[in-house]
Amino acid sequence: MAVSRRSTIYFVLLVCTLLLISAVANFSIQGIQTSPSPTATPSPSPSVTPTVLRAPSQSPTPLPGARNFHQWGSITLFNGLPSDSVRAIAQTPDGVMWFGTDNGIARFDGRRIQNFSLGASDANMVSVLSSTSAGQLWIGTRSGAFVHDANGFRPVSGTDGIGITAILFTTATILGTDTGLVLQVTADESGTMRAEKVFPDAILSDDGNTVAITSLIEYEGKVMAATSARGLFILHEGRVEPYSLRPNYLSINSLVKNSAGGLWLGTYAAKGSSGIYSVEPGSRTQRVAAPTADVKVLEANESGLWAGTERYGLFHVAGSKLTKTYTFENTSGGLRSDNIFSLFTDREGVIWIGTNRGVSRFDRLGPHQQSVSDIPNSNFIRTLYQVPGKGGRLYAGSNRGLFYQGSNDNWIEVPALRNKVIYAVKQRGDASMIIGTPEGMFDLSGNMLFGGDVRSYASFNRREYAAVFGRGVVEITGDGPRPVFNDVTVTSVHASPDKLWIGTAGNGLFSYSGQAAKPEAGPDVLKSGTIWNMFHSSNGALYIAGQHGVFTLREGRVEQIFAA
Repeated sequence: MAVSRRSTIYFVLLVCTLLLISAVANFSIQGIQTSPSPTATPSPSPSVTPTVLRAPSQSPTPLPGARNFHQWGSITLFNGLPSDSVRAIAQTPDGVMWFGTDNGIARFDGRRIQNFSLGASDANMVSVLSSTSAGQLWIGTRSGAFVHDANGFRPVSGTDGIGITAILFTTATILGTDTGLVLQVTADESGTMRAEKVFPDAILSDDGNTVAITSLIEYEGKVMAATSARGLFILHEGRVEPYSLRPNYLSINSLVKNSAGGLWLGTYAAKGSSGIYSVEPGSRTQRVAAPTADVKVLEANESGLWAGTERYGLFHVAGSKLTKTYTFENTSGGLRSDNIFSLFTDREGVIWIGTNRGVSRFDRLGPHQQSVSDIPNSNFIRTLYQVPGKGGRLYAGSNRGLFYQGSNDNWIEVPALRNKVIYAVKQRGDASMIIGTPEGMFDLSGNMLFGGDVRSYASFNRREYAAVFGRGVVEITGDGPRPVFNDVTVTSVHASPDKLWIGTAGNGLFSYSGQAAKPEAGPDVLKSGTIWNMFHSSNGALYIAGQHGVFTLREGRVEQIFAA
């Protein structure tokens, strides 16, 4: 019996040991399998608004926060890029995105990443990408230029061993180099492309060293070149002439045109100083106030100017003023790194950002969340109102105070209305602002204009009306309120072209013609309960937000859109 019991104990211990070994092995296998094959990685669409890629769990980069998750996305080495250093970005007419890295080129069709090698190590170090309307992709590397089309990748003769730093399509294809030369590409009868010098001698610095052509643009009918140590040059009819700037800036990293016919320059700058300059017609330069330090790349699109810096993230300039700075920190890792190498705007207006930690994409029009205060009750937003007209101020009325949006998207509290529940905000015809609260109607200075539980405002037939719970609808066009509809359950008013709609708490829907009020839908027909808000659509339907859901009223017929 002793031997049998001891054998049983040994057998149990053996089974437990085997189970423990199996569990450890499985855990190890699972740990290894957390790096999937790059081709299976979900990816954003390159054409419209790509789906955001989540950062891998083992990545040190946090996921973009809830406020900007729909605006930001990223593609990295983990997702299949040949390198995290993304130096160039382009999009071909078919919507495919191309990324030039330090280890070759990547094609991204919205689902998969496909990598290509261009030859030796220097040829795989891509500096610049540009696509033509015919679908050709031109690639500049540290060891020559290549063209990709239906026939695959082909080298451009005459560029072998030369660093290509800029590409410009005019009547011909122009290439900038890292040796101070500009090349023009022609094709022979067989389709072979050959590059030849536009001017015989390289541009040299003052001490005789070669300089890099950092940018090429077409400006006033001529080709303009920016250099790393000699400022700007105009290339015309085989000649190269300096372009005078006042004052003159020799080291220019990036050059783009602005919408007003001038130029933007990206230059080196000390920490805390600006490296963004605008050049107005007449060569006069003006520095944009922004703490960019070294600006490495510029991108101009319909929203303004974007500047990528070496260590301080991405800057957005509209007109001549800084509007926003994006960093790794304030985007919760949406921007992969504050070291930016390349910028590109796709055909949907989404900006792609090449960094030393992969590529990020930013859709500035994508949905995002903003907090108006650190106080939770102040983030319970009851109403939004934007003052009519371009650039009209946006107000947010909360459960505790009124706020308006500042120039940098920050929210500023109106001190005179602090801690008040805000139901309604509106600008009256005389341009004064009126605010509805449970205590009464106030102006922005905190002066009470009349008492009562003011829930809603509307303008109808050039007159102003307020819904006052416990009292009814009152006209507020003059100095004092004038009752026009007496019903203590009134909760909301809304104007359409031919009538003022009146919502109540349980008494149904009414309308006011300017002379008299009449019922439109009783509570037994509408069944909305309390009517909180209304909206009149272009198709003639009245949409009603009620206690029991969303309803429409059209030609006397009520329909429930969804229940709540």
